[in-house]
Amino acid sequence: MLTSDQRVSECNEFIGYALHQFPGQCERGLAKSITRCKRCIASPLFARIEDGLCELCRAGDSAVSAAGQAAADEDERAELHGILQAACGRGPADYDALVMFSGGKDSTYLVHKLRADYPTLRILALTIDSGFASSVAMQHVSTVSASLDGVDSMVMRPHRDLFYRAFRHALTHPKPGSCYLTIDLLDGELTFDIGRNLAASMSIPLFLAGTSPAQLRLLHKLDWFERPRDIMLARRTHTTGGYAVTELSKEDALHYWWDGTRWPAERVPRNILPYHAWGYDEQFIKSEVVRLGYIEEGFDNPLITNNTLIPLMVCIDITRLGYCGFEPEFALLIRDGKADRTLWRNLFDAAAHLAEKGQFLPKCVDDVLAQLDLSRDQLGIPHPRAPGFE
Repeated sequence: MLTSDQRVSECNEFIGYALHQFPGQCERGLAKSITRCKRCIASPLFARIEDGLCELCRAGDSAVSAAGQAAADEDERAELHGILQAACGRGPADYDALVMFSGGKDSTYLVHKLRADYPTLRILALTIDSGFASSVAMQHVSTVSASLDGVDSMVMRPHRDLFYRAFRHALTHPKPGSCYLTIDLLDGELTFDIGRNLAASMSIPLFLAGTSPAQLRLLHKLDWFERPRDIMLARRTHTTGGYAVTELSKEDALHYWWDGTRWPAERVPRNILPYHAWGYDEQFIKSEVVRLGYIEEGFDNPLITNNTLIPLMVCIDITRLGYCGFEPEFALLIRDGKADRTLWRNLFDAAAHLAEKGQFLPKCVDDVLAQLDLSRDQLGIPHPRAPGFE
């Protein structure tokens, strides 16, 4: 099993290669960059491009006026502020809000901002250790929790079989679309469902998560900061990516999935996603969590802090689809001016170049495959052709 230092080293080695060596290899004809939209990073593999612009960027040129959008954004922020302010000290039991806290940059900044802006909001920060959580992120959870006075924290470790069984089934029974839209979404929904159940059991009125507006739009088709009430009052039978929960979990583990019908309506929390109202800027959040001392510079990259399946999912998507399933999300963020185009273009191009040769984070990929009792051959992804970067 890889140590935390080994995982960080391999991820940072890849990032250094993508940003510094790969562009030069492209110039010398040793590697090939992908034709992309000149405004965002959309490629023809998932978006139609004409005259250098993808269909989504062209559509954005005729969208609502800047003044109209600003007014709508201000109304949304005001409504969210009213909900959070009214919740302070008003929960019927010990807490007013349960906040999902993964240890990544987004959830770290969310907990910080809630504590800073709403000091009387009684917060329980919940971390789910799925067995596939990044060890770096788990260390961040410990460090940040110790430094945030007034925020209680809890780490839940479900039975090892829960996520193992779900991930293994999804990987060996792929659905149409990218791993981002199926397996990564499955992970998020199961993790959040565990949190929603805890909030309901503890009579915590608000359930908050650091989901970005891009994720809400692409994964959940939502354009507001609150998950619809009718969904919260219903029972989940399938993941958004198309898996029946009975495929993913044994009968004695189905209680981990959300079932709003189990609870009286007043116990079902409101599901609030603040970044949609506050605005989400990846570059700002990265710089803030480093400036505030929560996360050390170089340890804020999602390759390091996200679920350990991410490198494997990247390899699978590039092998099956030709592109990384996370590209549409970052194309959207770049289109909105919330992420750096050059950074993510180089990272995704370099990932595609290496994944085709089985050289994309090979130690990280093989480590999680071993954890899942799977092989590259079973999932149809290439073995490394040669050591190091080509």
